[in-house]
Amino acid sequence: LSAMQTPAALDWLLLRLRQHLIPAELTILYELAVFQGPAPQDAWRSGQKHLRSLQQLGLVNAAGADAVTLHPALRDQLYGQLPPAQRMELHLAAALLLAERGRFTTAAWHYIEGGRPELAVWTWYTHRQHEIDQGQAGAARQLFLPLAQSTLPTADDQRVLALLLAPLLARAGQAQEGLMLLEGVTWPAESPTAALAHAARGELLAEVGDIDRSLAEFRHSLESIGQQQATRAANLHINIGRRALVYLGDRAQAQREAMQAQLNLALLQGEIANAAGDFAAARAHYVAALGLAQQHGADQRLAKIHEELGVLEARRAKVEPAIEHLQAAGRYYAAAGNQVCAVGMTNSGMAYAYLLNRQYAQAVPPAEIALEFFNDINHSFWSAINEAYLAEAWFYLDDCARAERYAQSGLRREEPVVRPYCLYILGHIRRVQRRFAEAQRLCRDALAAGEEIDDPWALAPAWLALAETERDAGQMDEADEAFARAIEIYERLGVEQEIAYAKRLCAQMRQPA
Repeated sequence: LSAMQTPAALDWLLLRLRQHLIPAELTILYELAVFQGPAPQDAWRSGQKHLRSLQQLGLVNAAGADAVTLHPALRDQLYGQLPPAQRMELHLAAALLLAERGRFTTAAWHYIEGGRPELAVWTWYTHRQHEIDQGQAGAARQLFLPLAQSTLPTADDQRVLALLLAPLLARAGQAQEGLMLLEGVTWPAESPTAALAHAARGELLAEVGDIDRSLAEFRHSLESIGQQQATRAANLHINIGRRALVYLGDRAQAQREAMQAQLNLALLQGEIANAAGDFAAARAHYVAALGLAQQHGADQRLAKIHEELGVLEARRAKVEPAIEHLQAAGRYYAAAGNQVCAVGMTNSGMAYAYLLNRQYAQAVPPAEIALEFFNDINHSFWSAINEAYLAEAWFYLDDCARAERYAQSGLRREEPVVRPYCLYILGHIRRVQRRFAEAQRLCRDALAAGEEIDDPWALAPAWLALAETERDAGQMDEADEAFARAIEIYERLGVEQEIAYAKRLCAQMRQPA
C-alpha cells in the first residue's frame, strides 16, 4: 500500500476495496478520512469488529492504546471522493466526538471545515483556559485568524471571535493587531460582552504601554460588572458547591468548588495586601494560594502566583527563591503559549530581583533579553523599564557611558512610571563626574517625577542619590536630611537590605576623615 503513490494506482486499489469490503467497513474508512490526526477508537463502539478487520488489512493503524488513524496513503484519495455535503456532515460529527473528549482546538477545526465556524468560535471560547493550558494558544490563533476577515452568522458570534482572538494576538506580541480587531466590532452598552471588551482593551493597552487608557478601560469594565470579579467568582463557587452537596450529595464536587472559592479569596487578599504595601501579609496569602493551586491542579493560576511570589521574595532579599519562582512562572506561561510573559515579563522580573539585591552583573543578561523582546514588539513601556534596569546595573558596574545611554533612551520614551528611575541614575552619573549642580537638579527632578506618580520605590532611591550627591559636594547637613528621608521610606516599605545600606552610607559619612 505504501508503494502505491500515484493517483491511478490508488484509484485502482479503492475500486478493488469497494468490491471486497462491506458497507460498514467503507463507512468507517470515509469517517476516518476527515481526521487530520488520530481518531478516538471508542467512537466506533458498535463497529469494533469492522475496525479490527480494517486493521488486519493494514488500512487502519493503531495510534497508541485508544486511537486509530487511516493509512496515510489513503486519506487524501478517500477525502477527495467525498461529496461536499457528506464531507461537511462527517466533519461536524468528528467535531462533536472530539469536543466530548476535551480536544476543543481540533474540534474547532472540524467545525470550521464543516461549515459551522460560529460553533468553532463558541466551543473554543467556552473552553479557552483549558486549551491555553494545553499549549494550544498558537494553533488556535492560526485557526481563528482567517475568520476575522469573514462574516459570521450573528453580531454576537463576531464579538466572541474578537474576544477570543485579541488576547491570543497579545500573547504572540501582536497586541496592536488585537486592539484593531476589538475596535472593528460594535459593543452595545447593554450587551454582556461590553464589560469583557473593556477588560480586553485594558489588557492590550497595557501591553502596548498606554497605561492611562488601559486604566480607563478597566474602570469601564468594573462599572459594567458592578462588583469585584474575584468576589463574584468566590460566591459562585460557594453556591455551586453547596447545591452539589445538598441536592446531589456530591461531596467531591462540593470540595472542588470550595477549593476554587478559597483560591480566589486568597488571591484577592494577596492583591489587597500587596496594594496596601503589607508585603508580609501578601506573601502569606500567595503562599496559601500556591498550596491550593498545586494541591488541586489549578495550573492556569500557577504562573501568576509564582510571578507575584518572585517579586515579593526579591523585596525580602531572598534572591534564590525569587528567581526560582520567576523561572517557574516563565515555564507555566510558556506552556500556555504566552510568550509576552514567558520571555518578556519573566526576564524583566529576574532583572528586577537581581537589582533589588545589588547583583548587578546577574541583572544584565535577563534585562537585555527582555529589552530585545519588547523592542521587537514595539512595547514602549516595558522597553523603558528594562532600559532603566540596565542603566542602574551598568552604573554600579562602573560603566557610566552605557548607563547614560540606557537612561537617556528610557527618558526619550516619555513613560511617566519610568522617568524618575532614569533621572536619579543620571544624577548618580553626574555625581561621580563631580558635576554636582547638574546631579542635584537631576535628583530633584527624579523626586518630583516620583511624587507625581506617588511611587515610593522611585522616591527612596532618588533621595539616596541626592544624599550621596550632597555628601560628595560637601553639604553634610543636606546629605543628612536626604539620607533620613530615604531611610524613612525604606522602613515604610520594609526593605531591610536597603535600610541597612542607607544607614551604612550615612554612618560612613559621619566618620572623621
